[in-house]
Formats: sequence, C-alpha cells, structure tokens
Amino acid sequence: MQGPFAEMCREACARHNWELLPTGVLVHFGDGRSQLVRVEVFEFQLEELVRFSSTIGSSEELSRERLLIALRANAELAHGGLAILDGELCMVDTLLIEAADSQAVAASIEYLARSADEYERVIYGTDNH
Repeated sequence: MQGPFAEMCREACARHNWELLPTGVLVHFGDGRSQLVRVEVFEFQLEELVRFSSTIGSSEELSRERLLIALRANAELAHGGLAILDGELCMVDTLLIEAADSQAVAASIEYLARSADEYERVIYGTDNH
C-alpha cells in the first residue's frame, strides 16, 4: 500500500489498535478472537478502488445447510456481501478510494472483521481467520 490510501489505513489502525500487515489489517477482539481483513487496491473503469475481504471458511466445507445460512445472512447485511473468493467463503466490501477517508476505511474494516468473525463462529464453529 502506498500514497494517501496507505496513510488512511495507518490512521485507522493507530486509532483502533489494529495491526497493519503487508496484506491487510489484523483486528483483535476483546474476547481473544481476531480476524484478518485483506486489502487489495485495483483499478476499474479508470477509478482506483479498494476491495476488503475477510475469510470465513473453506467453500468446500459448505454443506447445503451452511450455504443456506450464508445466503440468508447475505440478504440482511448493511453493506458488503458474502462471496466465494479463491475457494473461501468471505465477507467482501469495495470502496472508491477517491471518496474514502480514514473513518470510512475504519468503518468498513471493522464491519467486515466483526461480521466475518461472527459468521465464522456461527457457520464453522472456528476462529482460524
């Protein structure tokens, strides 16, 4: 990460005591659980965007019941969504960097981390991500 967006991430991490890693942000929760939110900057139609993603669990372990739980949960999300990314069930969100500030970045990271962690706990019963 470079430039103004990297600074937004540094500010968000410093304000919330999160760990900024080369691939994303590690969010620690008070109950000993944690969640990694990956950060990917990319360009789409000449706009620079950032995609945040946080793994919930392996898509290969999605039984019909787990898939239905995930799809029902997806319909109730405030923003972002559940998706299959690189063989994993993930929470994802995308922001237009030009319109973002450190508060929007922090809000997206926190929402994804908390939601992904809760779905990981409910759907898979683990804390691996």
